[in-house]
Amino acid sequence: MNVPEFLFFVSMGLATLGWAALCIAPGKRAINWWLCGVAIPFVYAILYAYLLVAYWHQPAGVSFFSTYASRFFSLPGVGKMFHNEGLLDVGWLDILAMDMVGGAWFARRAQRTGLPYPALLLCLLVTYSNAPLGLALYFIIEGARGKLREPEGQALPLVGRKVTDDSMARGTLTAAPKG
Repeated sequence: MNVPEFLFFVSMGLATLGWAALCIAPGKRAINWWLCGVAIPFVYAILYAYLLVAYWHQPAGVSFFSTYASRFFSLPGVGKMFHNEGLLDVGWLDILAMDMVGGAWFARRAQRTGLPYPALLLCLLVTYSNAPLGLALYFIIEGARGKLREPEGQALPLVGRKVTDDSMARGTLTAAPKG
């Protein structure tokens, strides 16, 4: 078994562990934030960086940007790049990491909106196998419930607002003083 194949199996084991934990305990911060939102995606990022550096194969005499553009900005370039098992694994790690971060995000959001567990579980299971469809299903369900808006007190800091230690503790933002 070569390195990309071994790391593929490691990453799939982590994905199975993370998604199983997220499906069993989506409301637990240790699961939906630390395990699935931080720890496993961080491990994926380390594996991604290793594989990208180890398997990139920069042609001599060609600029990095030219090689990057030829590989990422055309469908045939992406297809050719994925004939390299190391770079194919890089693409797969990207998918696994972003799918898990997305699932962890909407599991946390579902707790704030009161989405019933069976509906959340359905969305998580679909996201595990087909992330864009699972995310779309989550948005459809929350939209049908009238919950597809930003929950109160969760606004991002925008122009005219400031973040203070007190507002961070309360989860609110205060209006910036004029002048």
